[in-house]
Amino acid sequence: MNQSQGGNPFGRLVEFARPHKISYIVSVVLAVLGVAFGIVPYFATARMTIELLSGNRDLSFYMVWCLISGGCFVLKAILMGISTRASHEATFEVLSEARRKIASKLTRVPMGYILNTPSGQLKNGMVERIEQLEVPLAHVIPEMTSNLLVPIAIIVYLFILDRRMALVSLITIPVGMMCYMGMMKEYPKKYGEVVKAGNHMSATTVEYIGGIEVIKAFNQADNSYQKFTDAVHANADLILDWMKDTQKYSAIMMSVWPAALISVLPVGCLFYMSGSLSAAAFITVTVLSLGIAGPLVAAMFFTDDIAKIGTVMGEIDGILNQPELVRPEEKCDLQNLDISLENVHFAYEEEPMKIHASGEDYLEAVLILQKKQGMVRSIDLARHMGFSKPSISHAVGVLRDGGFLTMDEDGFLHLTEDGREVAEKIYERHQFFTEQLVAVGVNRETAERDACRIEHAISEEAFQKLKASVEKQGNDTA
Repeated sequence: MNQSQGGNPFGRLVEFARPHKISYIVSVVLAVLGVAFGIVPYFATARMTIELLSGNRDLSFYMVWCLISGGCFVLKAILMGISTRASHEATFEVLSEARRKIASKLTRVPMGYILNTPSGQLKNGMVERIEQLEVPLAHVIPEMTSNLLVPIAIIVYLFILDRRMALVSLITIPVGMMCYMGMMKEYPKKYGEVVKAGNHMSATTVEYIGGIEVIKAFNQADNSYQKFTDAVHANADLILDWMKDTQKYSAIMMSVWPAALISVLPVGCLFYMSGSLSAAAFITVTVLSLGIAGPLVAAMFFTDDIAKIGTVMGEIDGILNQPELVRPEEKCDLQNLDISLENVHFAYEEEPMKIHASGEDYLEAVLILQKKQGMVRSIDLARHMGFSKPSISHAVGVLRDGGFLTMDEDGFLHLTEDGREVAEKIYERHQFFTEQLVAVGVNRETAERDACRIEHAISEEAFQKLKASVEKQGNDTA
């Protein structure tokens, strides 16, 4: 396994793209030239306007500038097309390589990881998440670079032409940037929540379709469909909330940024009437100021895709950084062929199961479901925990072999004495730590999640003393 990136998602992306850096460099150069040619018509318009106001009636002069503008427009289209093709060819090679690496990785990880990871989540990682890298790689690299360089060149030229008017033409930029910063506030976090909801929806969909026979056989269609619809609605609600948070900032930014003439025209008129600004400079500044916002807005909107890279690559990297099965590097030369087996155990976990955190969670879930509905089947456990059928079947089998669960002829699960003892212990801890965290101001969702981790890590001695201390404080307060 490649650990060279040290868990850095952006480093992993660079690793994928490095073999194709020449194609990306060519794409960037062509894109810069294309955008530069696209700015020429602005200069041509300014030049022809100045000459027209000065009384130039030479038709050939205007025809030459029109031809130059048309030629530059065609060159821009050609160069941008070649640039896009080069970046896309490199990008699709990168995406293909990423998918091959994930597929190869899944053949080398422990079976337990495959069983405990919903197939919908793995499918998302290999298909949807990798596909989301197409825009950052194929468009952001060449187009964002070129769209940032050209406005900078225009601004430099305006400062050379007239420093005062250059500053005036930039008045709307800070306002637009403030709106942009508001739009991007906590963007990676919000997008991460959307991705998480999407993963849950995909896993639920795959589970629902894959288990439809079992669902119909046990007359659980209504409950299973409800779980599916809840996941779909939760995903849609998160996306809508995300859009509502960003759309208001985006609308203001799109209105303010291109409005350079609001400041350029009145201020330019004052300078021209006072005699401190020539007509030619006034016209040139007016026309060129219109060419700043367009490429800048286009570049800024690509940062939306850049913000997604961390989340997307983090998920992909999570698969690629999974530990692999340790296999012997050299063949063993057997001298004595007599074989005896003693105390042999097998498990998908790192050690034979006495009872691990995952097993405790399963037993706790069975206890909770028994309290809610009385009888519990494996399908109920899968629906409650959000795991796939193979994962549940494997876990139930291990717990049954370990003496913590039994299954009757009707498929109902029952806790043994040992299993109930473990389940009640974990359930008590979960309730205790959840309520303590909520009491100090932690929201319940976070408290539930953190309690799941604490309940397994704390020793019995520490828990009992902590519980006694809390009860004592409560009695003292009373």
